[in-house]
Amino acid sequence: MKGLWTKDIRLISSQQKNLAVIWLVAAGILIATDQISFAISYTSVITIMTAISTISYDTFDNGNAFLFTLPFSRKEYTREKYLFSLFWGMITVIGGILLVVIVTAAKGTLLMRSEEIVMAVLLNIPMLLIFQSMALPFLLKYEAEKGRIALAAMIGGIVFVVIFFFKMFETAGIELIDIVMNQMYLKNITLWASIYIISIVIWFLSLKIAEGIMLKKEF
Repeated sequence: MKGLWTKDIRLISSQQKNLAVIWLVAAGILIATDQISFAISYTSVITIMTAISTISYDTFDNGNAFLFTLPFSRKEYTREKYLFSLFWGMITVIGGILLVVIVTAAKGTLLMRSEEIVMAVLLNIPMLLIFQSMALPFLLKYEAEKGRIALAAMIGGIVFVVIFFFKMFETAGIELIDIVMNQMYLKNITLWASIYIISIVIWFLSLKIAEGIMLKKEF
């Protein structure tokens, strides 16, 4: 697995300019709008997408046919993709925190917004786990273009169902968003534990599904 990590790190390092632009955009938005949660989420999601895109490089010009002649199993390859993209996502979360701390400290609002920063980070981590859980099985099964189309269709379907669900409650006179947001405070340990347990379970289920996909795949 060490060789796979080395390969993917080199692929990521070849995109330094793109990553620099992502961070500059995030910094600009944060300075202009004070959108802490957006800055952290934007940088981490885009970076994890960059890490996941290494699958496209592996499949380019039937590259997998050669790649799997090397001494590692398909399960090891799948696990490496999950761990590698998660690693880069977490590194970016740390980078996002530093960016937010620097900008808010420069504005003199760090202490006032410390709870908001913690909330943004706590929400961002399970969001990354779920996003990764959704994206990787599709990209491993359908590869680059078809995988992105299938993933976009699925995300669009989920967004439609969620919006429909909230609209149904709104029609019934229930403001579900307000109810949820009122429960999202730092001392609600039960809620936070539930969110993290659910996202971790989804992540492991996705990994097992992806391993099954790779074992059945023909190159």
